[in-house]
Amino acid sequence: LPQGGGGQIIITSRDPAWRGLAEPLPVEIMKPEEAVSLLLNRSGQTDEAAAAELAQELGYLPLALAQAGAYVEETGRSLADYLDLFRKRQKEILGRGRATSDYEFTVATTWELSFQKVAEESEAAAELLRLCAFLAPEEIPLDVIKTQTEELPPALAQAAADDLAWDKALAALRRYSLVEVSCQNLSVHRLIQAVVRSRLDEAEKKRWAGVAVEVIWAASPAPAEDVRNWPLFARLLAHGLAAAERAEKLGAAPESTGSLLNQIGIYLGSRSQFKEAAAVLEKALKIKEAAFGPDHSEMAITLGNLGLVYNNLGDFDRAKDCLERALKIFKAAFGPNHPETARALNNLGLVYRALEELDRAKVCHERALKIFKAAYGPDHPE
Repeated sequence: LPQGGGGQIIITSRDPAWRGLAEPLPVEIMKPEEAVSLLLNRSGQTDEAAAAELAQELGYLPLALAQAGAYVEETGRSLADYLDLFRKRQKEILGRGRATSDYEFTVATTWELSFQKVAEESEAAAELLRLCAFLAPEEIPLDVIKTQTEELPPALAQAAADDLAWDKALAALRRYSLVEVSCQNLSVHRLIQAVVRSRLDEAEKKRWAGVAVEVIWAASPAPAEDVRNWPLFARLLAHGLAAAERAEKLGAAPESTGSLLNQIGIYLGSRSQFKEAAAVLEKALKIKEAAFGPDHSEMAITLGNLGLVYNNLGDFDRAKDCLERALKIFKAAFGPNHPETARALNNLGLVYRALEELDRAKVCHERALKIFKAAYGPDHPE
């Protein structure tokens, strides 16, 4: 650095650790209105709604916005057309097109050297970045992930068990501005996630989608309807949904994916988010049927939960169909006097009550009561 009192020096760097030498001034992503203005000015177009939607899709990242504007200007596409093309062919779009005539780097190549350097410095850091690429981008709970050593790949599991190695992995990712770490949470830009995923072959994508599902599933507290477990579930919800969505598309870990979605459905239903719960449980049912077959007890578990949600939505006919099917599966799997059969009977009785078929409801509840008494005794909470 030049010495003397005249002038000031600005250093640009991806490494945030400069406090021993200079005052850091983080360059953040653009504000939405700034991003829209950049897209419109760079592309020469006037469709503010399309610009706003595209800016959100690009995560307000300046380089990606400039690259999009340049592409639109060069090809004559509309911003809406570019957005549609980006969603269909994201990997190729991120790897082509220059932001300006004198800046050669695309979004993908800008990070390529950083990915390579991270892998050289810490395999655990590279594995953590791959895992995070299959979760939601914001507030990834590091403290929770760190406890799931049995579900993590070897290098990351070893680092999770050693505080110094874990800090080294995080430092490597922060040094190249690939993540932001705050307290126990990590955030990674969605386009970094996209580029990380694009660098994996299909087998590796499937593997990491499965790891993400297994980690969130193992960390999910049970029972999901217990309010004491809700704070942790709230932290895991977005990541469970993101991991399950990618795993479903790739056909990864279907048993765990179905079970995770079933648990999420219970959590949402217990919070009276019945429409959301129904959508999640319907997806869980579809995945489980493909994984286990139509008559497996795992199917009955989700059918029972879905039936209760339909009952709360007032869709009594669909609730009845689900619970009658669940009862049939439980009887075949465990016998007529098993507690799971009793629970299915009790739940079916609730639907019969809603349908005002009170005689049938009474039969179900009396039968369930008899089974519970035999299984647990006369003074058990069931």
